[in-house]
Amino acid sequence: MSEPGQESTTAGPAWALPEAAPDTVNDIAPHIAAVLGGVGAATGANGFPSGDKHAEIPPLASFDQPLTLADVLDGSFEIMKARPRAVFLLAASVLLPVAVAVVLVDPSLLGGDALAALTDSSTYEDGAASTDSNFGVSILATLVSSFQVTLLAAPLAVMVEGWSRGRDIGPWQAVKSVGSGWIWLVIAFVLTHIAQAVGAVFLVLPAVALMALFSVTAPALAIEHLNAGRAISRSWQLVKSRFFPTLWVNLLSAVIAGTLSFLLALLPLAIVELFGLGGEQYAAALGSVGAGLVALPFTAGVAVMLYFDLRIRIEGFDLDLALDRHFATDEVPVR
Repeated sequence: MSEPGQESTTAGPAWALPEAAPDTVNDIAPHIAAVLGGVGAATGANGFPSGDKHAEIPPLASFDQPLTLADVLDGSFEIMKARPRAVFLLAASVLLPVAVAVVLVDPSLLGGDALAALTDSSTYEDGAASTDSNFGVSILATLVSSFQVTLLAAPLAVMVEGWSRGRDIGPWQAVKSVGSGWIWLVIAFVLTHIAQAVGAVFLVLPAVALMALFSVTAPALAIEHLNAGRAISRSWQLVKSRFFPTLWVNLLSAVIAGTLSFLLALLPLAIVELFGLGGEQYAAALGSVGAGLVALPFTAGVAVMLYFDLRIRIEGFDLDLALDRHFATDEVPVR
């Protein structure tokens, strides 16, 4: 990475904040605009026509080349860093209703007995007897978490695409942009998970393969305004040409998200146990919610980054964005 004012001798990261990497296309955009006669509007820091003076566009660089594994994972965190309040507001809107309902029914379902399970030897001795009862709860929790990721990935994709095109898309605008697609999103979730369940009945591998093939359904549906069937087909078509890299990214991101969730959820429990404050169940509930506010945006962000990476590699989406820089308007389509 070169210092400001020095010429770089290596290519910068594929997707990063402009403070961390130069954006060559953005740098030459004003000169190209001048040759073409200008776009008739003042340009901002990213080379786009300046928009709302009351809201600065997150200074995200464009998707100007295919993304590496590190770019996808780091890019998911960069989305959260770019607009933390907007991202966490969206995450809270899909996470808190379920968390509140669970706390009212039984706080231990959010992990209130997690620390005891790790420290009490009788937990392991009696584990076989409770396996069947816990299996159903685990499956339900997995489905709920997956549904939350799906709901979050749709507006998050709209926000990121808007930022990449120089438009400041807030959380409410992103939700409105999805429009009637919310119904299709629910239908797509049901259909894809029925298919995965059928695959799991025979072998685990078909279910994992289908998970990867359907992994960008939500971003495709939200960005391209597709119905459920077309969004599922679109995800399949994008992923199949890069199946194994996509599968690897999904598995790795699941491990990272699971590790983050586990460690963050245990933090409040460790504090109350260390100082003997009591209320372990509610501390665990708080830790679970806090962990979800980090893990859910990360997982949804990975799906969003994968979607744009696949479009760059297969369809030249980076060229579309480069053209959009020169002829972009300030209009924000809202359905």
